[in-house]
Amino acid sequence: MKIEFVAGSLKNTLKDTASIASSNRTQLAWGFLLFNTTNQTVTATNEMLTLVSKAQFTKIDDKTTENEFLVEANKLATIVNTFSDSTVITLTANDKEVLFKTGKSRYKLGTLPVKDYARFNKPTEMKSFLMDSEKLRKAIDSTISFVGDSRESRPALKGLCLETDGIELSLTGTNGHQLSHAKFSGVESRTKSDDATARVVVPPEFFRFSSRLNSESEKIMLYVSDSKIGLATPQKIVWSSLIDAQYPPYAKLMEVSEGSTSFSPDLGLWKDSISRIKPLCDIKKGSYLHVSSENRQMKLSVDSDIGESEEIVEGISLEIPNGVGINVNYLDGVLKIHDSGLKVSIPEDKSGAIQFIKEQEGFYSHQMISQMLR
Repeated sequence: MKIEFVAGSLKNTLKDTASIASSNRTQLAWGFLLFNTTNQTVTATNEMLTLVSKAQFTKIDDKTTENEFLVEANKLATIVNTFSDSTVITLTANDKEVLFKTGKSRYKLGTLPVKDYARFNKPTEMKSFLMDSEKLRKAIDSTISFVGDSRESRPALKGLCLETDGIELSLTGTNGHQLSHAKFSGVESRTKSDDATARVVVPPEFFRFSSRLNSESEKIMLYVSDSKIGLATPQKIVWSSLIDAQYPPYAKLMEVSEGSTSFSPDLGLWKDSISRIKPLCDIKKGSYLHVSSENRQMKLSVDSDIGESEEIVEGISLEIPNGVGINVNYLDGVLKIHDSGLKVSIPEDKSGAIQFIKEQEGFYSHQMISQMLR
């Protein structure tokens, strides 16, 4: 079987497919790309993700009825990237090897029997939703860093909770000490059934990769089944299995308690102050930061084995003379996803959580951090 393509178009295809084929590889075939000349696609898969990308190439050998072959992903990407975008290249595949040819250059690439490839089975029943790709990207950026890490014993907390009613969509991530929730409107249900709702737990790797797709199209299609999730642009679709777990109820954790002290800080001043005080926080002891306020001044102070420091932020219209304790890494993580318009609520009860809320037209963001005691 022989195909012909222009190097530039294949480079775009390999940019994402080769990275998937070369990561998290525990099976030999996962290091290979599947070329399908009938559908004009290149497929890459690993233990977490499957990406099907449309490609532009021409089958120039009509003597065979075969329409698929496998080729080493990393080696192909490395070779193609050495040529100019206008270079015309041919790949000739047989049972033993794939011959890469252009001008006087020749390279032999490894192959495997197509039957050895672990194919992704597209769900037969699924719900579909069309949405704004930029809003989805913002929701991902607002929540993905709050997911529990690999040491988390509860499977649900290792993923993001995706919920939709066919009109709005939300993402929620938590590690048990901090939580982030983002919700946006403008979702269009393309589901044929009357039930346009979904609530699933999604591996963060899926959203980390799919954020690359958001820049390719203003609109993006979401597919959800009982066990799979997919995101598609006109040129690519990425799939992942869902985490088989029930996400814990979190709505009550986001309630702002009565008697809470609320204010809107100057985020620029906060970020500058925390950047100076953070290096002195002892990470092993919880990165404790004491926050208090009186006389229209916010005091940020830290006392650790590394050293002591204090920062004063002027112009705060609230009184919390006894102060609150907060993990400085968590606070820094919240501030990084906001630039302005943030409302902070500090509860009277020391066991209550500190709430961070931002509302915009069509987009809502809410973070929560548990208080720490000295």
